Formats: sequence, structure tokens, C-alpha cells
Amino acid sequence: MRPGMACVLEVLRGETSCQPVALAEWQDAFRVAEQEAILPYFAARLRHSGAPLPCPIQDDLARAEQQAARNSFWWTSELRGILRAFAAAAIPVIPLKGPMLAERIYGRIDLRQSGDLDLLVRPPHIGSANSLLEKLGFSTHCKASDYHYSWRRGTTVVELHFDVENPLRFNFDTAAAWKRAKPRDFLGQSVWQFAPSDELLFLCIHGVRHTFICLTYVLDVFLGLNCLAPEIDPTVYEHGPAARLRPLIVLGRAMAMRLDPRSNPALELRVSAQTTAHLEKLADRRWKALVEDPSASFDGPNRHLFYLGIYLETATTATGRLRLIARDIRALAKILTQADFEFAARFGVKQIGLVWMLRQFRILAKLCRLRLATK
Repeated sequence: MRPGMACVLEVLRGETSCQPVALAEWQDAFRVAEQEAILPYFAARLRHSGAPLPCPIQDDLARAEQQAARNSFWWTSELRGILRAFAAAAIPVIPLKGPMLAERIYGRIDLRQSGDLDLLVRPPHIGSANSLLEKLGFSTHCKASDYHYSWRRGTTVVELHFDVENPLRFNFDTAAAWKRAKPRDFLGQSVWQFAPSDELLFLCIHGVRHTFICLTYVLDVFLGLNCLAPEIDPTVYEHGPAARLRPLIVLGRAMAMRLDPRSNPALELRVSAQTTAHLEKLADRRWKALVEDPSASFDGPNRHLFYLGIYLETATTATGRLRLIARDIRALAKILTQADFEFAARFGVKQIGLVWMLRQFRILAKLCRLRLATK
């Protein structure tokens, strides 16, 4: 386990003893908490523990709390203004992650670190929502993806979603989730909120898509499970696209239980023992890499191939894996990246159609290398 990680986990689990901890170990723990994007929650748990802290660490703790308060104030202020504009334009919106998720499952808005704002609107409203953000002074931040648009105003980044993920990869069934969503008041503004079953599924999809590469994704699922489990309707996962995504919830729960083995949320899912055992092994490998080897950072394409590898593990048959690969290639085929043009340039190819054809070979080759490397 890398330096500081054991201390971080003890604090998160509420296992901090009254025995003094060396200054260097606390410093490592703060560094790990910052790297894993969980510093506000770590600081709050540490403050609550009452553990004896050296003076320099008390100062670090106070600075972390102050920074969390400033971060929270900024993002809640930005979100409130945007939600007010959406309400005035009669555009229904669901804030994803960010301050609303922090309030919902962390208990306090300042306990979850934010770096942008994610907003979900219905597909028919995406044009109006984009126009509204432009009127609010936002400009396009980068090329649109297959499920959201990215906007920036100064240091504020907004990702405007019409889906939570490309449905060819993870079909969240956004239309059904909107039907189950409920209106609520947040920060004095009228918004919509996912039903607990959909919110948990979203958190698991989000964690898997990011390969649980940081503790923040595991912590989201862990707190989501413990907060939402009593309100979840498990029958949602028995029908339609959600039924095919049950393995992602099983994997998310397995990761959450490695964060704190004492946690065992009462959530019953109909998944075979073979699939469960398979996902438990996968969670063991991913958790080991998370706490021991932080050096595995991924750029966009590599991150995609890694989470695709995780998703393929949820298919228990060769036919299922081939079907998932075919679906994912269809999803990826819509977007050409710089890596595609560089790969095509090796063969002197510049025509878009031929670049697209070579893209499929590049992706399959990288996927095969990745799969062999993780055996």
C-alpha cells in the first residue's frame, strides 16, 4: 500500500486511534487525499475523529477546510445563477454530481470537491439550453461528445448532457429516468432529481467509465449506496436497459465494500453467483491497483480502453464480449481523434473515410494489447 493510503482509509472508516501518528505519515495522508480528490471529506472525517494531530497537520486541516468552503461557495453560486436562468426559460434540468449530489449523499455541500457543473436536460431541450448558456456568457469549451456539450465562462465549466453516456456503451435509458424523476427545491431554485434507483445506477456508470481510478468515484458509490439503498426500488433493475446494467451496480458495490468492508447495504439484485464471483475478483484487482499503484494515469483513449476492459468482464460468454465490442466500435466510430489521424498518417492516408476504417483496426489492436496486459 502506498505511503499515506492506510491512514486515509482508517480515517474514512472511522478507525482512527488515539495513538499519535508520525508527522510524515499525516503529510502523506493529506497528499493522498488531495490526489484522490477526497480532501474535503477526509478533512471532515479527521476533524470528527478527534485524533491527536501535530501542529503542522492542524494547520493543514484548517487550510483544507477553508479551501473546501471557498470551492463550495463558488460552485453553488454559479449553479444557483444557472438554475435560475433555466427555470425562467422553463427548461427542466437535473444537476448531476456537484453541489446537489454533495448535499444529497455527503450530507453537506462542501464535503465533495467540484471541478465543473454537469446538467442533464431532455433531448428536445438541448438546442434551447445551448442557446441559453451562450446568452449567459458561456462559449463552447471543446468539441461536443456523443452525450454532452461542454461550455466555459471564465473558470466555470458546464457540461450540458442530453444523456449520461453513449447508449451504445451504457444504455442508461434517460427517457425512463426522466419519467421517474421528481421536482424539488435546491438553493431556492426549482430543479429535478433522479429517483434513488437511477441516481445509484448513474454513480456506478460514472465510476466504471472513469475506471474507479480515484477514491472519489468509489466514495460516491459507497455513500450513495448507504444513503439511497433504503429508498431504492430494485424492480427498476429487473426490466429494460437497466437490467443489462445490473453487473455495474454489483461491481460498484464490491468496490464500495473494499473501501469499508463493514458496510453491507441492504440491496438485493438478481445476479448469478458466477457473475458475482467474477466481479468480486475484478474488484479485488482494481482495488489493489488503486491503493498500491497510482502511476497508471490514462489519456482519453487509454481510459476508454481500460473501462471497456472492465465492462467486458461483466459479459460471461464469448458471444457477449463480441457483441459488446461490436457495440462499442459503433459508438466510437462517430468520433475521430488526433490519435486516429496520426495512425492513418503512418500509411499516408488522409481521407476521412479511410481514416475511419483504419480507426477500427487501431482500437482493436489497442484493446487486444490491453487485455493481454491485464491477464
